Amino acid sequence: MAFIKFLLIFVAIYYILKFVFKNIIYNIMTKTMNNLNNKQAHEHEVKPEGEITIQQTQKTGKKLDKSIGEYVDFENLD
Repeated sequence: MAFIKFLLIFVAIYYILKFVFKNIIYNIMTKTMNNLNNKQAHEHEVKPEGEITIQQTQKTGKKLDKSIGEYVDFENLD
């Protein structure tokens, strides 16, 4: 009798957790997709004709480590 009681409780908990987690994950995914769609909509807003916008990116210079070795300039042979 104890085994049957354990089995019924186990199956009930399994289905309850399955239902709860399925709904939680569905809600999280829909919210995430809506947020991404809203961000993309704001990025691609239609601008009036003739308006120019320039977005600057940060330039990162090459960092040379002096302890690696010296630079060798190779020449092309034809």
